[in-house]
Amino acid sequence: MKILWKIFFLFFSGVIFAKTVVVGVYDNPPKIYFENGRAKGIFVEIIQEIAKKEKWDLTYYHSTWDDCIKKLEEEKIDILPDVAYSEERLKKLDLNKISVLPSWFQVYSREDITINNFDDLNNKKVLVLKNSIQEEFLDKFISKVSIKITLIKIDSYYEALDIIKNKKADAIVVSRFFAYSKYRKNLIATPLILDKTTLHYAVKKNKNEDLIIAIDKNLSIIINNPYSSYYRIVLKYLNEDEIIKIKRNLFVHFLFFAFLLIISLLGNLLFKYLLNIKTAEIRKKNEELERIIAELKNKDEELNKILIQKEKFLKELKHRTRNNMNIISSLIGIKMMKINNPIITDFAQDIKEKIGIMGLIHGLIEQTEDYSFLNIDKFINKYIRVCKSTYFENKSFKINLNLEPIFLNIDIAIPFCFVISEIIKENILKEESINIDLFQRSDEVLFIYYNNKLALEELAIIKEIIEKQIYGKIKIEDKLLQISIRNVL
Repeated sequence: MKILWKIFFLFFSGVIFAKTVVVGVYDNPPKIYFENGRAKGIFVEIIQEIAKKEKWDLTYYHSTWDDCIKKLEEEKIDILPDVAYSEERLKKLDLNKISVLPSWFQVYSREDITINNFDDLNNKKVLVLKNSIQEEFLDKFISKVSIKITLIKIDSYYEALDIIKNKKADAIVVSRFFAYSKYRKNLIATPLILDKTTLHYAVKKNKNEDLIIAIDKNLSIIINNPYSSYYRIVLKYLNEDEIIKIKRNLFVHFLFFAFLLIISLLGNLLFKYLLNIKTAEIRKKNEELERIIAELKNKDEELNKILIQKEKFLKELKHRTRNNMNIISSLIGIKMMKINNPIITDFAQDIKEKIGIMGLIHGLIEQTEDYSFLNIDKFINKYIRVCKSTYFENKSFKINLNLEPIFLNIDIAIPFCFVISEIIKENILKEESINIDLFQRSDEVLFIYYNNKLALEELAIIKEIIEKQIYGKIKIEDKLLQISIRNVL
C-alpha cells in the first residue's frame, strides 16, 4: 500500500506543483496569433517547449497589442512574447537577454501606389500598430526629416485590412515577418527599410525574473543545436510551402518504392508457382532486391534532405543579400537628407543607383532555373521604367526599342548591364528620347544606341570595361554607339 502511495505521489506531483504562467497573445502572424481558439506561432511553440522542461502550466490571454502591454504592467499576465528591444521599453519592462529572432522595420504600400524612396512618403497616410516599436521609431524619424507623414494608429493588423481595402491609408510600417502573414493581402513590399531590432520575451520590471532566466537558459541550448526544436519551429512557420513540397515528394517516393516492392513480391510468387525447383534461388534474389531497394530509399531520402537544406540556405542567403542592399540604400538615403554638399549627395545618389541596379539584376537572375544566365532585354525594359519614373515621371518621353530575347552568362551579363545602365542614364539626362536595337547574329550580340551624347571621358571608361573585362568591341560613328559581344552559351 505504501508503494502505491509513493507511485501516486511521484506521478501527480508534477501536476500539483506546476507553476501557472499567464501568457499574453496578440495577432501578429507568423510569430504569434490566436486561431480556432488556440495560441499559435513561433514564440508560442518555443515557450511551450520550454514550459515542458520547466514544468510550467501555460494559460493564454488573447487581446490587442496595446491591451496586452497594459495587462502586463498591471500584472494580469506574467509574460508577453514578441517584444522588440528599445531603451524606452527597458524603463518599464525586463526582456530576456538572448534574442529569439532578428528583425527590421519595412514599409509596405498599397498595390496602386509606388514608393521607392523616402520622398515618396511625403503627404502619405501611414498605418502603425499603437504603442509598438514602429510607432516609437516613426515619431522620432518624422521629427528629424522634412517630409510630412500622417500616422494612423491601429489596434491590430486585422483592422489594417479594411483601412487599406477602402484606401483610407497609403502604407503600413511592419516587421520583416509581415511577408509571411495572411494580412499582407493588397499590399506590396517597398525597398524602404527603416531600422533593425531584436525580438524577446518581456515581463514587468523587477517581476518574474525566474521566467526570463529559465527562457535564456533553454534558448542558449536550443539555438546552439542546429537539430533542436527551435529550428524545426522556425522552418515550420517561415517555410511552410517547402514543407508541403517535402511531404509530397516523400509520398511520391514511398509510392514508387512500394510499387517496386509489390512487383517484386508478385514476381516471387509467380516464380514459386511456375518453377518450384528455383524457390530458394528466387527467395535469395528477392531478399537482395529488397535490401538494394531499402538502401536506395535511404540514400534518396538523405540526398533529398541535403538538397532541400541547401535550397533553403540559398534562398535565405539571397533574401538577406537583397535586404542588406536595401538597408544600405535606405541608410544612404537617410544620410543624404542631412547633407547639403552637392558633390557628396551626387556621389551617394550614384551609389544608391548602383545598388538598385544590382538588386534589379539579382531579381532577374532569381527568375532563371539555374542562376547562371541573365535576360538582357528584360533588364533594359525594367531599367528604362525605373529611369522614366525617376527622371521623367510627369514628362512625355519617346521610347523606341527593338529588342530580341538575349540571354548572356552572368560573368558577362553583369558588367554588360552596368555599361548599358550608364549609357541609358547619362543619355536620357541630355535627350528626352531612347532609341535602342538589341539582336544576335550568329554568336555575336549587338547593342546599338542612337543619338549618343556621352562625353569622351565617359566613353573611355565604358570602352575599358567592354574591351578589357568582357572582351567585346565598341564602335562610335557620329551619334551611333555600337557594342558587340561574343555570346557562347
